[in-house]
Amino acid sequence: MIDWDHWLAQPPGRYFLAWEQAQFDYLVSDSFGYQAAQLGLPQLRSLRENRISQQAMVLEAKPSCASGHLPFSHLARFDALPFANESMDLIVLPHALEHAAFPYAVLQEVYRVLRPEGRLLLSGFNPASLWGVYQGVRRVLGRHWMPQCTQLIACHRIKEWLISLDFEIDGGRFGCYRPPTEQEKWLARWAFMEHMGDRWWPVFGAGYILSAVKRISGMHLIEPNWRHHRGRNVSFSPAGNPATPYDRSKPCKK
Repeated sequence: MIDWDHWLAQPPGRYFLAWEQAQFDYLVSDSFGYQAAQLGLPQLRSLRENRISQQAMVLEAKPSCASGHLPFSHLARFDALPFANESMDLIVLPHALEHAAFPYAVLQEVYRVLRPEGRLLLSGFNPASLWGVYQGVRRVLGRHWMPQCTQLIACHRIKEWLISLDFEIDGGRFGCYRPPTEQEKWLARWAFMEHMGDRWWPVFGAGYILSAVKRISGMHLIEPNWRHHRGRNVSFSPAGNPATPYDRSKPCKK
């Protein structure tokens, strides 16, 4: 098996991590609250562009994850997080489900600790991609291509799990369309595939990122009762142009 440190030091690992880091930097920038946590993959700083003051890094409670010296880090099982019910505003899972023996149980635990309207961001490798197919072939030959992934989970399967847990999926995207290669020069030559893939075959990107919000059944936002204002002379002060609504389906530009 290939460990993350070794894989991320290679050209395909650096290429994939750069894409993933850019996506998380963009997505967390508009998430607010009091507490946020990243579960796993400390080599990626998914919360560095987030303004939440209390941030934690949670690593799997395994001997191989002896990185407890990281700031604000915890060692815990991902299906038994050291957080109270409905105490977190943002949870990020970079490839955490791919290593979990019971990935659905991890999502259940995330749902437990998230506040209502709290946000979940997760990423994974796409099995329906050139990278996923190449990983399958290499695994048969006993020569892995991707790092320490016990399983590759299809994006549509994770969507089904999230919906069953009352998460509302509000965005996501695929990325990294260059063919699998271990040489820097070939990754550079295939750079034009990024634009083509994003436009013509987006679901076949090597990786994906999903954004979801925890919803509570029967919970409604309280809106102002405009009937009580009928007949009143209400004046409005001039305002600038409204901000363009944030569309999470759009490509993340960095």
